[in-house]
Amino acid sequence: MLGLPNSEAGILNARTSYLSDGDPGVMLTYEGDRIVPTDVGSTSPFPPIDLWDSDWPTGRYYWTVMPVEAKASQDIATTLTTAGVIGATTINVGNASGFAAGDALIVGKDATLENVVVTAVSANTLTLGGGLRFFHAAGDTVAKPAGSIEYKDTELTQDACSSGRVLTFGKSSEPVVTATKAPYVSGLSTNGKLYAALGTRPTVYGPPLVAWEPALAAVDYEIQWSKSPSAFPKENDKITPSTSFVLPVTPGTWYYRVRGLDYAVPNKAQMSWSDTVALRVSRPRFRVVH
Repeated sequence: MLGLPNSEAGILNARTSYLSDGDPGVMLTYEGDRIVPTDVGSTSPFPPIDLWDSDWPTGRYYWTVMPVEAKASQDIATTLTTAGVIGATTINVGNASGFAAGDALIVGKDATLENVVVTAVSANTLTLGGGLRFFHAAGDTVAKPAGSIEYKDTELTQDACSSGRVLTFGKSSEPVVTATKAPYVSGLSTNGKLYAALGTRPTVYGPPLVAWEPALAAVDYEIQWSKSPSAFPKENDKITPSTSFVLPVTPGTWYYRVRGLDYAVPNKAQMSWSDTVALRVSRPRFRVVH
């Protein structure tokens, strides 16, 4: 959300500059009331302003830009009765009541909008502190804004989108890397020595230590393990800030996967899953010695 100006002077300055970002975590209702979430799913200090993975190019986001009308909550306004030429230091208005020396006024509309300061008032003639910078036709508005600036949409988003004034983009998060030539698996080998995986389907004795590379934007990581490569039970799920974890598994063939958690994403912090990795935990071996 853009940081919209809150004064008439700010609106004029915004015509020749870029608007800064507004409140990074602000969410508003249609009526403009602020929404304060009671739970963003994490104790992370980061504001929930990111967007979750849309599985591009399968999924995507749509966006448009809505025009708004800026209006002071309390205006004293009149109109020019005669044209104001460039450089003029006086203007004639339909009704000068409510105006006084020292008032800052807004004259004109659209591209010719400008600020002027009143130095004297005589009947319906206003004397200005400097000459006009633009030509203003009879009937142009002369206003003394007061109160806060309010913004109202001048059209519905549905109308903007149905007219074709819409663009799309997608987002794909960085998947966790759990292997290169071989999975990042280590532990004890079946002969009792320390072991680091060399093949694509490692075998270890006892609970293995699995590791992964950090993923961009991930704050924590979620790891799941299962006897099946396609179904991961909820009880076999662990969240950790570390980039390694000892799998609490028994002998047999197991599968695991890892994904990052980005708490800057509101309501859905999950990033892309890693490829599923297979490993085998060997049963104890015994040898009878005579």
